[in-house]
Amino acid sequence: MLDFDARIDSTLFSTGKGARELYERYSTFMDRFYVGRWKRWVFIEPLSEAATIGLGGLIVMLALAVPAFRETADEDWLKKSDLAVVLPRSLRQSDRQPRHQAQ
Repeated sequence: MLDFDARIDSTLFSTGKGARELYERYSTFMDRFYVGRWKRWVFIEPLSEAATIGLGGLIVMLALAVPAFRETADEDWLKKSDLAVVLPRSLRQSDRQPRHQAQ
C-alpha cells in the first residue's frame, strides 16, 4: 500500500509540474500578442464591439426566421393556399384606365 501511495503522489506531482510548465509556455507565447495604449482603443475595442453587436444581430435575425423555417419545413409547402397574395382593390390594374395612353 505504501508503494501504491508513493506512485499516486509521484504521478500527481509530475502531472502538476508538467501542467505548470505548459501554462508558462502558453503565457510566454500569448505575451507576444499584447496590444496596449492607443492601438488598443483605435483597433481592438471597436472590432470587439462590432463582433458583439454583429453576433447579437445574427441571433435576432435567426429568431425572426424561425417561423419561416417552420412554414417551409414540409415537402409540399409550395402547394399551400396560404402563399396566395391578394391585392387590395385599389391596386388592381384591371379596374383602372391604362396609365399611358397613346395619342
